[in-house]
Amino acid sequence: MVVNVDTDASPWDAGTVGSRGIIVSGTATRLAAIDARNQLFRLAANQLEASPDDLEIKDKQIRVKGTPSKSVPLATVATAAHTAIGEVIGRGYCDNKAMEAEEKARGSSQPFTAHACIVEVDPDTGNVKILRYVAVHDIGFPIHPAAVEGQIEGAAAMSIGQALCEQVVFDDKGKTLNPTFVDYLMPTWNMIPRIETVLVKGYPGSGPYGAKGAGEIACVPVLACIANAIYKAVGVRVTKLPLSPENVLRAIREQKKPAS
Repeated sequence: MVVNVDTDASPWDAGTVGSRGIIVSGTATRLAAIDARNQLFRLAANQLEASPDDLEIKDKQIRVKGTPSKSVPLATVATAAHTAIGEVIGRGYCDNKAMEAEEKARGSSQPFTAHACIVEVDPDTGNVKILRYVAVHDIGFPIHPAAVEGQIEGAAAMSIGQALCEQVVFDDKGKTLNPTFVDYLMPTWNMIPRIETVLVKGYPGSGPYGAKGAGEIACVPVLACIANAIYKAVGVRVTKLPLSPENVLRAIREQKKPAS
């Protein structure tokens, strides 16, 4: 269960910035699960006449390591826990100090990525069409691969919009000229290609099972990746965002101007 705490009553925290969600929440969840498991082991140890350190959970059974026949159903132990201790509640905690300790033990939690794309540029209009986009990511151990891929695809799609069309326009007095989605151009489905996501095993992070953050890194290389592809296509460096038809065509025309 996830409880949204009232910020007026809870301690101050820096938040989950820096893709710390899986590291903080994931580590706390893992520690809570370990705590609950250890409580069950202590209860089962009496029934199995063994040390809690010699027990394991497998096939919904708590059993003695190396002696599969000496076991008790996990459900039986959990039911008995209501009589013995009321209920099994695992507790886990992770804060900045705990994160620092994990990073000292395992190393940095920085993710790594490389993006590549193929674009088609119309030299007469400046229109850019992305034909293929590949995002390769090392985010340590992916706790939920489908969710990680979706996060990467969503982040890349957001940055494609920033690269190709999104722009806040101001007049000379600082007034926003496109304050609504009627005037502010968001990326549409025909601008977004199928984003091919590849997860590679790299250096483990300090998150649970070696996980690293994946929330922000996919946003970072997109603009440079598309700009480099445009340069490869037409030999022009577009240094003004967005990489809209107007800006791309202007860069192409300026390159064609004869030297004075």
